[in-house]
Formats: sequence, C-alpha cells, structure tokens
Amino acid sequence: MRNPFTSWAVLCQVCLTLVWPASLRADGGQAGQATVVVPRLQGPLAPWQRPEPVTRPTLARPVTVNAGEGQAFLKRLSEDERTKLLREGVVLRQDARSQNRDADTSAISGYIRALAIFHQPKPLVYELMTQPSRLAEFLDDLDASETVRREEPLGELTKFTIEFLWIDIDFWIQHWFYPELSRYEWWLDTEHYDNDIDGNRGYWQLYALDATTTVGEYGVYVDTGIPIPRRWFERIQRRQIPAAMRQFQAFIDAGGVVAR
Repeated sequence: MRNPFTSWAVLCQVCLTLVWPASLRADGGQAGQATVVVPRLQGPLAPWQRPEPVTRPTLARPVTVNAGEGQAFLKRLSEDERTKLLREGVVLRQDARSQNRDADTSAISGYIRALAIFHQPKPLVYELMTQPSRLAEFLDDLDASETVRREEPLGELTKFTIEFLWIDIDFWIQHWFYPELSRYEWWLDTEHYDNDIDGNRGYWQLYALDATTTVGEYGVYVDTGIPIPRRWFERIQRRQIPAAMRQFQAFIDAGGVVAR
C-alpha cells in the first residue's frame, strides 16, 4: 500500500496544472502587438483568492536576470529563514498553515509556502519548471502526469493521477506561464473537468542569486476533499513536503536529467 503521507505531499508539490477558459480572448495591442486576456493571481496567495483578468502579450519576453534581485529577496526574509535556506537549501516557511472544515477529522485544506535554492541559472530553472508533464518522472508517489494541451508561451493543461489507498485520484491543473515575470501559476480546472480533489492553486516565483544560482519562492493552497486527520496534515508539513521539494530540487540541479 502506498504511504498516504507521501501521496498527499506529492499532491501539494504537483500543484508545484488545454482547454482555454472562456475569459481568454485575443485583443489588438500597441504597434500591432497582439495581446490576450488571461487570469492571474494578484498579490500574496490566500485561500480565498480568485484569479483576476490581466492583459499580456501573446509573445512573452524571455526570462531575464536582474542584478541584485536575489540578494534583495533574501533581505526580506527573517534571519532564521535566510540562515536555514542558505544552509539546507529548502525551507518550509513559518506561515504555512492548515485549516479544517470541521473539528479534528474532516476534508483538509492546506496552505503551504516554501523556499528552495537551485544550482542552475534562472532561465534554465524556469524552462524545467514549466514542464509539468515531467513531474511523474521523478516524484516517487505520482503515478502519471500527462499534457492535455500546451500552447506557447501561455501555458499548459496537465492531467495528474495519484494512487491513494488503492484509489486513483485524477485532477486537471491549468498552468499559466509568465517568463517576463520569472513566475508561473496554476489552479484546478473545475470548468471543464470533474476532479477528484476540490481545490488547488499556487505559484513559483524565481530570483537569481548569481549567474548560476536561483532561489524559488513557492506557495500552494490545496483542498483535498478527502477526510484527513489534522495530525496527518501537520506531519506532512513537517516531513514529507520538504522531502518532495528536494526531489524537485534534485531534478532541476541535474539539468532535467532523471537518475534511474
């Protein structure tokens, strides 16, 4: 039987998602530059947050490295977070929290925030991160990740399958790519698919520490729709989420080469 702790941890990392939403439309841009209106998460991730429409070019600018951006980001962290990140490479942020719909045994919704250092240039980190269909190659407890549709440079719809207590959990995640912001976001596609989880939305934001090192800021909000005791979720936060993050970190540090 698969360990339910690691399966739930991978669920958080996957959602680490193309039938385009009805709100997507092409508009005319300045100087003949075509633009599209797409949803985007605004500001810090919050459980109740909904994406808001923004206008962006159909041909996004490539990922750029701005001098000092990584050091400026590190200065915004607490001293404890900064020290642990530089020493250990992965940090579960102190404001991560869980929420119960009821008391002690209910469908759990969890808000996870984390930091990770990648030993690759920021453009390569972004390139590898925005290949969500490869996640099943290196996340041990993810059974399948399949591209449903991909359209550059806007994003990808991905189907994921996790086996949990002998049951296949299928869900479809819509990813949106923002290379000009060194950021990508995702949320559960509930408009077109009948998912086996109730909610998932999150983001990765990248900052270059130097020419060959990148720090990533990660946030995800997951509503499993599955009754899970609170103590399970707290154990996942402490142990399994960092372990899944390290698998992702190893994939990127190896330049996308998966160890067999």
